[in-house]
This record gives sequence, structure tokens and C-alpha cells, in this order.
Amino acid sequence: MKRKQGFIMGVSLLLMLALGTLSGCGSQAPEEEPAVRAIPVEVAEVAKGTVTITDTVTGSLNPVVEVPVVPKLGGKIARVAVSVGDR
Repeated sequence: MKRKQGFIMGVSLLLMLALGTLSGCGSQAPEEEPAVRAIPVEVAEVAKGTVTITDTVTGSLNPVVEVPVVPKLGGKIARVAVSVGDR
């Protein structure tokens, strides 16, 4: 019984493989790509120069978050015990 089932499975597998292979070998005409419409453009020689854009606007700026900047200790600095470049 198992041998008969194995034979049927093998034959059906071969048939599916053959059908899959042959279906890819059709002689259909390749699909034509749609025509691409040309867009008119302007071309110019490359030139080195300066680009300056200036805008003058009026208005006011407001911060999203406002944070006070204050020292932890108040007082004056009497002396600095390091020089520039010291580690």
C-alpha cells in the first residue's frame, strides 16, 4: 500500500515539474514598453561664480523651552591655577 502511494506521489511530482517547466517555454510575444514622452530641458555650460541670496524679513522668535543659566555658587574668581595648554 505504501509502495503504491509513493509511486503515485512520484508520478504526480514529475508531472507538476514537467508542466511547470513547459509553461515557461511559451512563445508569447514580448510586451512592448510604453513610449516615453520627452520633456524639453535647457542646458548651459558650467561656470564658476558666487551665488548670493539675501532675504529681509520681519518677525519675532520665541524659544520652545526657556532655561535659566545661573552659577551653583556666587562669587569672584581670585586666581586661575592653570595655564593655556595644561592638562
